[in-house]
Amino acid sequence: QGLCTFYVGEIVYSQNREEEIILRVVAKREPGYVLDVGAHDGRTNSNSLALIERGWKAILVEPSPFAFAKLLDLHGQNPRVTLVNATVGTERRCVKFYECQGDQYSTTREDMAKLWETRGIKYRSYWVSQITVSELINEIGCGADILSIDCEGVSFDILTSIPSAWSPSVIVVEHDSRAIEITGWAAAKGYEVIGLNAENLLLMKVDK
Repeated sequence: QGLCTFYVGEIVYSQNREEEIILRVVAKREPGYVLDVGAHDGRTNSNSLALIERGWKAILVEPSPFAFAKLLDLHGQNPRVTLVNATVGTERRCVKFYECQGDQYSTTREDMAKLWETRGIKYRSYWVSQITVSELINEIGCGADILSIDCEGVSFDILTSIPSAWSPSVIVVEHDSRAIEITGWAAAKGYEVIGLNAENLLLMKVDK
């Protein structure tokens, strides 16, 4: 039946069944590496957990200590999973992080935090270390086959900062209403759109 088949009662982790598309694409492949930037607690709206449960190795990146503690509880004893407590951006520096405890509206963008505060979202802020995708690849050694980016307001910036020599076979990126820009970037890099919903865009590398 293949890895993409879902049965009644089976747990689906991703936000809008993105994992179903991912699993369909990788159904005939050996388990590889998934890099999940903005992994949150590792379970809620996760694009990586279904792969991990099927034997994939993973690097999970999350800046919030509240969410990271849950990542440790979930994956801390799994030798196939590397956990990174930091935020990711286009340059290495310290950034102010606006944490929405217990939810997925945390961000490094002050304007977005202020906007969501008008909608009742409550934040606490502190400074965190920011690293780059290049550092994740070079220092931790991840040439991931699957890349997931879910970083409120900065996902597109992170996507366009990935090294040109690295081409994940599948990318899931939160588009933040910038799907047209992302699609243009993807086409220039040899990707085609294989899924689009209100939150995320899914891309697949096209063999030429």
